[in-house]
Amino acid sequence: MTQNIGATLASIERRLAAVERTSRLSSASLDDTAIEIRDTGGSLRALVGQQPDGTTAVNVVNGPVPPTPTTPLVQSVLGGIAASWDGAFADGSITPLDFARVEVHSSASSGFTPTPDTLQSTIETPQGATVTIPADTPLYVRLVTRNTSGTGSTASAQNGPVAPAPVVADEVPDDVLIGKVIQTGTTGRRVVISPDAGGASTPGVALYSGDPGETQPGLLSSSTLEFGGDLQPRLELQAPTADSGGAKLMTVSPAGGHGGQWMLDTNDTRSYCFIQGIGGANTGVSTIKAFAQDGSAGTSSLVQVTGTQVLLQRGLSRLLVETAGLTAEGALTVTGNLRGAFLTVDDTSWSAYTPVVTGAGSPTYTTRTGWYRVIGKEVYFCAYIVVGSTAGSGSSPISITAPTDIDRTTRQVVSANGDSMTGNSGSLQAVSLPGTVSPTFDRVRNSTGTNLTGASLTAGATITIQGSYRRP
Repeated sequence: MTQNIGATLASIERRLAAVERTSRLSSASLDDTAIEIRDTGGSLRALVGQQPDGTTAVNVVNGPVPPTPTTPLVQSVLGGIAASWDGAFADGSITPLDFARVEVHSSASSGFTPTPDTLQSTIETPQGATVTIPADTPLYVRLVTRNTSGTGSTASAQNGPVAPAPVVADEVPDDVLIGKVIQTGTTGRRVVISPDAGGASTPGVALYSGDPGETQPGLLSSSTLEFGGDLQPRLELQAPTADSGGAKLMTVSPAGGHGGQWMLDTNDTRSYCFIQGIGGANTGVSTIKAFAQDGSAGTSSLVQVTGTQVLLQRGLSRLLVETAGLTAEGALTVTGNLRGAFLTVDDTSWSAYTPVVTGAGSPTYTTRTGWYRVIGKEVYFCAYIVVGSTAGSGSSPISITAPTDIDRTTRQVVSANGDSMTGNSGSLQAVSLPGTVSPTFDRVRNSTGTNLTGASLTAGATITIQGSYRRP
């Protein structure tokens, strides 16, 4: 088949023209990749598309070094120094399109090299701005331009040293601050120095916490208190009042023999407490007193150290420690051991109990009574039993109850006495045997070691057990 060369060329020309008229990338996409943009030297300048960290963005990298800023203008201000940049560059360059910010660096050393440690603030606008650097010593300041790819310029020439501006009394008219009040703010957290902050005509410093529940600010103030014509200097630190409660610390110097006080005081309507130091002139005796009370009519507590005495008191209960010994008024519970001391118990009350005899058959009794007292683990007691007209019976050993449980880790023996019992009058022993804890003396034995039985309880017989034993 003969091919028409002319027709073929005409077809190719039409198809080429159609391709040239078609929009580039009209249906193109970037799947999981990015377009790299490089300069004429082949260096990477930007990434368009998916970034190495998985995000999608236009990321400018390897930007050229930005121009150096002009020398900063630095001047003193209260509490620091003000550093300004005029928006120009040292070589007269225009602002680069990849401009990000100008960093403000300061140091007390001349010729310092800007580092992250010397960075104080940044200026985000290419038009320039002023920032304040808090300081209490003279500083040098330098600027560094930073572009969007993170490249920094050469540091500007430094300016300084410049010190914070002092408050000069001569510059205040009549040496008085107009308004008579110094405050760090008008709302929220603030400090207010005022001639009336400590109360009517009492200078002080009011400390506002900014808490919505605060009803009164904290307070630092000083004044004088009058006691019978004597003046006592006073210093008070008070916490903010919230929910009608508060707390304060107050010191009062001694004057006129009234004694000095260091007071820890909560709201008087809820509770009251203080620590007070009292010293009489040339008496050689001083007192430290700590007092607390739950409301104006509530129970009070007191700790007082005077000379060689220590007094602890709560309500009507008192504990007095002296060189002569310890005196307690009210109940006293001692945990641990009392070593190297005599313990005197002034309480004369005893508790009553009724001893029970088992294993004796069915005798009658004219008397079954007893009394006891517990001191720690020791029980002091007496059991007194008198058989009536009907005697006991049986050959089993009798047992007699104690007022409390008996420790049965070991055998315990208490002295007893028998009377009007044939063959068993005289010395006896009440014995508890090791085993399960119970309030019982398991045996009563005569001087020969023979157990008393029910038959031993003849009519009119008397048994008395008196002594002490250990309870569990």
